[in-house]
Parts: sequence; structure tokens; C-alpha cells
Amino acid sequence: KATPKTGYHFVKWSDGNTTASRTVTCNGTATYTATFAIDTYVITVTSANTNMGTVTGGGTYEYNKSVTIKATPKTGYHFVKWNDGNTNASRSVTVTGAATYTATFAIDTYALTVTSANTNMGTVIGGGTYDYNSSVTIKATPKEHYHFVKWSDGNTNASRTVTVTKAATYTATFAIDTHVLTVTSANTTMGTVTGGGTYDYNKSVSIVAT
Repeated sequence: KATPKTGYHFVKWSDGNTTASRTVTCNGTATYTATFAIDTYVITVTSANTNMGTVTGGGTYEYNKSVTIKATPKTGYHFVKWNDGNTNASRSVTVTGAATYTATFAIDTYALTVTSANTNMGTVIGGGTYDYNSSVTIKATPKEHYHFVKWSDGNTNASRTVTVTKAATYTATFAIDTHVLTVTSANTTMGTVTGGGTYDYNKSVSIVAT
């Protein structure tokens, strides 16, 4: 009888017989040599969603072999965990039997911060946490007697759509409305006037007729 140790298997006897336990008839001096070989196992490595990420490391390996398996997320996604709960994207596993490792990925999310440079002049909407590559509408609304000027990135559209690719902050700048005050003389031969110009809303202005 030939008995393999853990991680190995019997192959054959020196006379070609492949039965580990056998009966032989003794009719003379004889030598029987048992051949053993190391066990091999298939390690299957898969991605739960190939659009989100890929994996490497699958193959056929010998017993007790240390194998590196790796999960690589695509742009806009991140690795979450393997099906055995391990959260290391790149890890070493010891081969003791056939096994399957499935990598789970998830879409990245980012905080979009939308602020007003002066809340007395205007308000904003659109901030929040969004998935990667989402199209989000942000909007700046001036209060009465104020007007929107621009966003912190230079864009001058009060309502606009932005694509989320990373965490970002958009600050809206407002300004007070201005108005032209025209002061004229009905007859400049008789008298002159002063005080005309462009002024902020609610500004107190002195006009003089001389």
C-alpha cells in the first residue's frame, strides 16, 4: 500500500500499476517503488462587474503555493472586498484546495459643495454627494436688487450643469444692482446741476441745482 501525505497523491508503482493498495504474489525477490506527485488546484479569480474593475491571479497551482491575487478598479470605481470578506485589493492566498475569489467594486462618490459668497445677496442650490460622472445642475439665485456675477471657476451662467469627477466646490459671487441717475438742467443758460452718475441700489445721493 502507498499512502500519500497531505498535499500529495499516489501516481503509480514502478511496474506501472496505478492502484495504491494492491495484492501481489510472492514468487521471488521483487522491489516495488511508489511514485507520488504534488496536488494541484484551480484558483478562480473573477470580477463581480467587469465594467467596474478587473482581476488577476487565477490559474492552476501546486498545493501550499503562495499566490498573489489582485483587483484593479477602473476609473470612477473602487474596490470593496473579496467574497470571503477580505478588503485588501492585492493579497496573497495559500493554495490548499480549489477556490474561487470574486472581487466586488462600487462606483466612487464625491461631495459637491455649492456656496454663496454672500448669503445676503443670493442663495445657491445643487450641493450634495453624487456618483462619479453624474450630471448635476447647480443654480445661483440673487435676492431682490442684487445680481449674479460668476462662479469661482469663472463660469458666468447662474444655472449650469457640471459633471462630477472629483470633490469640488463652486462659490457664487453676487453684486448689488447699480442704476444711472441722470440730472439735467432745463436751461443751462439759466443754471447748472450736479449729482448725476451711476450708483448702487438704495444709495443716498445729493443733487444740486445752481
